Amino acid sequence: MGIFGAESVLDFAPCHYGTSRLEFRGPKRSLDKPYLVFLGGSDVYGRFVEGPLSDHVEDKLGISCANLGCKGAGTEAFATDKDVLDIASDASAAVIQIMGAQNCSNRFYKVHPRRNDRFIKPLATLRALYPTLDFTNIHYTRHALQELSDYSPARYDLVVEELRSIWVEQMMHMLGRIKSRKILFWMGANGIDAADPKSPFDPMFVDRAMVEQVRPYADGVVEYVMSAKARQEGVRGMIYSLTERNAAKNSFGPRAHAEVAHALEQALRPILENVRETDAA
Repeated sequence: MGIFGAESVLDFAPCHYGTSRLEFRGPKRSLDKPYLVFLGGSDVYGRFVEGPLSDHVEDKLGISCANLGCKGAGTEAFATDKDVLDIASDASAAVIQIMGAQNCSNRFYKVHPRRNDRFIKPLATLRALYPTLDFTNIHYTRHALQELSDYSPARYDLVVEELRSIWVEQMMHMLGRIKSRKILFWMGANGIDAADPKSPFDPMFVDRAMVEQVRPYADGVVEYVMSAKARQEGVRGMIYSLTERNAAKNSFGPRAHAEVAHALEQALRPILENVRETDAA
């Protein structure tokens, strides 16, 4: 079972890198070369686990791994952050989570610039598309999209199409801006070809066609699907307060973090060997 109670909530030692306003999970890692960076949202941050995936990779490869996962972040938070992109460019390799497309500002609605899961406001185009929908009590993107879907599936499809287009644009920009070797990774309950937009574990609205569009900008793609054992564990080994149990149930647990770290280690090891050979030449 999970470990819960106010006294057991994790101390994330939150930190910043450079002048970025994004808050990352600590302890802060050295950026003296060589080092790796891990970019992503709440899954990379590891909100309810003592050892997030970046810690596992650090232990396996013996190299400093900076966890640049940010709670509630989507592609927008990183694509617009010069300091983070510079830090990723100077790394031996950057490991980038394939995050959901729902947390992107677009021509229909605006999200918070850092906590991209926060729905800030509908724009005129969305109000025109849904003229009678009340957005007053909508604060998160998933809630907003559920309301749009329930109200009019046909109109909802227009919003989803827009989100997918924006996601591809932002990913291409981010990957093009990062000059180091880059590994993209999918972390889900289902594979890329069977992603479920209603699953809290699958990157929302991202499909194979989108991944293939951005694949040429990366050096590899790792696809991780939770094992049966990871699914069965539920909240076992996770650390959360009494009010966070539902959120913990919808998050990856310790076994999943260890599993994806193993897959990433296999992809990163030859890249690091190549970097070391290049440096020694």
